[in-house]
Amino acid sequence: MDLDPAQQAEDLKAFEGRLVESIGSLGPTAVRWKCILILCVSCCFISGYAFIMDIHTAKFMTCTDLFLNHKFFTMCCIILVSLLATGVQQRIMAQTMYPFSLRLL
Repeated sequence: MDLDPAQQAEDLKAFEGRLVESIGSLGPTAVRWKCILILCVSCCFISGYAFIMDIHTAKFMTCTDLFLNHKFFTMCCIILVSLLATGVQQRIMAQTMYPFSLRLL
């Protein structure tokens, strides 16, 4: 099934158009996930600082007691780990990964 060069060029332009459209639609999703991840990381840093500076943390307590006393830090860490475990970093980088992987083909 040989196609003439004009037909091949037309197919290539159609493919590139669909590719640009699909990569462009990933932008708003990536920005949303990036904002969520930045918010979660900043909450972890702020609550972690409060966790370290707490005078009750200096006393000898079990890990369970420490995490129960600092519920916001515990919740932020659990959310951050779950975001990273579900692959939110791949959703953020998808806009740059797709064209790179297609160049390798």
